[in-house]
Amino acid sequence: MKIAILYTGELRTIEKTLDLFRKNILESNKGIAEFNVFCCIQPSSYGKDLNKVVFEQIIRDKMGSACKSLQWFLRSDPLFNSYQQRELSNLESTLTSNWIEYLRGSGSMVEYYQLWLAYQDMITFERKNRMKFDYILRFRADLIWNESLDLSWINMTEDDLKRRVLQFAGNFESNEILVNQVMTTLMHPKTIKNVIEEPGAIYDARGEKQILNKNDPRIFELMNLNYFDINFIKGLVKFIREGNYILTFRKNLIYFVSRRNFDFIPYLGLTYGNYGSSETTGYHWFNAECQFREMCKKIGLSIFDYHSKYEERMMTDMEYNASILSEYKSDLLFAIIRK
Repeated sequence: MKIAILYTGELRTIEKTLDLFRKNILESNKGIAEFNVFCCIQPSSYGKDLNKVVFEQIIRDKMGSACKSLQWFLRSDPLFNSYQQRELSNLESTLTSNWIEYLRGSGSMVEYYQLWLAYQDMITFERKNRMKFDYILRFRADLIWNESLDLSWINMTEDDLKRRVLQFAGNFESNEILVNQVMTTLMHPKTIKNVIEEPGAIYDARGEKQILNKNDPRIFELMNLNYFDINFIKGLVKFIREGNYILTFRKNLIYFVSRRNFDFIPYLGLTYGNYGSSETTGYHWFNAECQFREMCKKIGLSIFDYHSKYEERMMTDMEYNASILSEYKSDLLFAIIRK
């Protein structure tokens, strides 16, 4: 199994996060998966004078031979500025000037342009080596994954899945919720307990987190079967292996998707602002999370998003966030390391 990791973002706390990235991502699943990393990194914007040569060496030393490319993104990049200005001009009829300036200065548009650049390096690698990756993992430089990456679910058997489904018995009201619960917890078994204890964290009837594409015939079939029916188990196994879906973490911090379902997503770097509207998506339809979600919907993906109260707390509680690395947080699956 060949997995491409598109590793993007500002340097920020990369010196603190790289060791866990190497341990829990790159060194996991030996003999099962081969990881290849394509980096697009931006110098931090808070005034620290960073030596790019030094940091490039740190990144390559930590990632080793898994690092297939590394490029630096600067906000002064004229091509990025050209794309950004074009998209901002298109938004002038729908957004006030203060929101236009917010997008100009924030990382929302930058995030997807960096993804586009890393994706181009990945495409070049595939063509040069006459191959295609099986899966794509998008990962940020300021994130940790708190456990070894679990990929056993990709080859889950019917018996394995039946045991997983039975763990949710009595904790769902419909097949829709059951499918969301199973899919949302695929990436690590520790998430099952969190989801059972806090189902509202992963399922929202308004579609703000989970997006189930009911026009997908595989989904339609699952909605109309009893979960005790062997055909439900068979259908869900097939959906896991072949279905049109993306697994996301806190909306767009991390995502994991099959290679064949990925190609349109990096085009957000060139077409930001073209997805959704205030009427269909809500007041902040133009932010990075909403644009990503609407792009995935547009290309027909079901979206299964995980974050529990443990991960959500690290977004707002800076004291808690600062202690994540020094105090083992066993309930966290992932976290942003802000300082």
